[in-house]
Amino acid sequence: MRGSYSAGAGPDTQAIVVSLDTAMVRQWFRRLATDAVPNYGVALVPQPGSTIVRGLASMSIDSASYIPTLRVIAVNVGGTIRDTSTFSNAIDAFSGNLDNLVQDPALLYLHAGVAYRAQVRFPMTGIPRGAIINAARIELSFSDAGSSLGRFVKDRVVSAQLLTGGSTITSTAESEASGAYGRPTTEAPGVYSFNARHLAQSWLRGPNYGALLRNVTASETRSIDRYLFYSERTSDPALRPRLHVTYSVQKPGGSR
Repeated sequence: MRGSYSAGAGPDTQAIVVSLDTAMVRQWFRRLATDAVPNYGVALVPQPGSTIVRGLASMSIDSASYIPTLRVIAVNVGGTIRDTSTFSNAIDAFSGNLDNLVQDPALLYLHAGVAYRAQVRFPMTGIPRGAIINAARIELSFSDAGSSLGRFVKDRVVSAQLLTGGSTITSTAESEASGAYGRPTTEAPGVYSFNARHLAQSWLRGPNYGALLRNVTASETRSIDRYLFYSERTSDPALRPRLHVTYSVQKPGGSR
């Protein structure tokens, strides 16, 4: 532990001060030395038994007066000069363990900052095993009521990655570049469309674990954007996930 803070609930705009280990801070300032230790910052972790949920302002908050600040007070070797340096330019992120998250089974949750991810799977029955997928498109209906997107979100995009295991949270998936990106369609802004030809061809070849839906990697732990899409359990069939596939099969004689 390199610092701690303990107190009860306070006002909404209460400022707190965490005293840091001075040896650690000295290591940060040695970034140009040959034996310097990389500065990865610190993690703020609640102590076991904590009963208060406290939100702290982030580096992206509107008001500069609330931005987290590092204040370093230094004294020269002779003890004759005292100086204070203040730093407020930094990068932050947060994460959470949501293994026991209680959620609506009629919705698919994707939440940046914490592990809100979802799985979607389309059985490829009815398509011959050796068929060539010429085009495939996944369509997901967006739930505006439950979603929460920051006002700085200009490109509303989510990722669908090929799952190589059964779990939606901990399984490995193919790289984002080999998956598909979904964005609102021009014809129906409430529908997200993914170019899923690569995914569908892999599902047809098997095994078919479906796709992992998530915020794009660059923003998953750096924002709190939450996308909700209707799942296959929603009562309205028109809102359920859809996969449109165009394929060709080889005819006797070698033509398609």
